[in-house]
Amino acid sequence: MVQIVKLEDIRVGDRVRFRQWDDMAEEFNFDDEEGKWIGCTFTFTDAMRFLCGMAFTVSEVNYSSERIFFEEEFPDGRDWHISADMLEPDLPETELSDPFSDSDFSLFIAGGVAV
Repeated sequence: MVQIVKLEDIRVGDRVRFRQWDDMAEEFNFDDEEGKWIGCTFTFTDAMRFLCGMAFTVSEVNYSSERIFFEEEFPDGRDWHISADMLEPDLPETELSDPFSDSDFSLFIAGGVAV
């Protein structure tokens, strides 16, 4: 399940990751008949698809234009218009995992006794 990022919650220094193409397409649908533009706040195009899953650090948030900027440059050198609805938190793997996985689950099964 994708954690939605709200513009008002984004701060300079936050690590965010671009959502997957299929996830955004399911939520926003396509803005064209060919399926090359997803209708986010700023259109997410097929040319941006390579960004899906990539993580960046927020350097600036323009709340009036709803545009987000990053410390890192995009690999293709372009200046894409990025909006919060294209992003999800870039959480460490442990924060994304099942709370009953690995050692916590083993302790639960063993009645609180480490096995």
